[in-house]
Amino acid sequence: MKIATLVFAMTLLTSAALAEADDGPFATEVTLDYSQIAPGPGGWLQAFVPTGSSSEVCFVNLGDSGTLYGTLIEPPVCLRRTIDGQQGIVVLLMPWSGDFPSNLSVRVSLYQKGARYYGRPVYVPQF
Repeated sequence: MKIATLVFAMTLLTSAALAEADDGPFATEVTLDYSQIAPGPGGWLQAFVPTGSSSEVCFVNLGDSGTLYGTLIEPPVCLRRTIDGQQGIVVLLMPWSGDFPSNLSVRVSLYQKGARYYGRPVYVPQF
């Protein structure tokens, strides 16, 4: 019984160490605003966040902004992209119906596997 417990504990510690080494430094929260909205009616918010990672594993979550904007925003999407030689992710927010308000300010939580950093989000006209 003691040997089985010891093996189990060592497995957990080894798994945790591997997960930390693989995950990169962290997730982050960024604020996106109306300056990142594509022009035209029903424009999507399109922001590129440099991360230094080429992993396709990424997650984005509206966090508390989901309660602020509720039915205005569809679930967010993140896509791995390289833009002007920088690796990172594009965050897309699509309006559920109508246009986004001009005072839009949305906080999202971001994660990309292997991210070395999270740069300032910038508008991208195409991705």
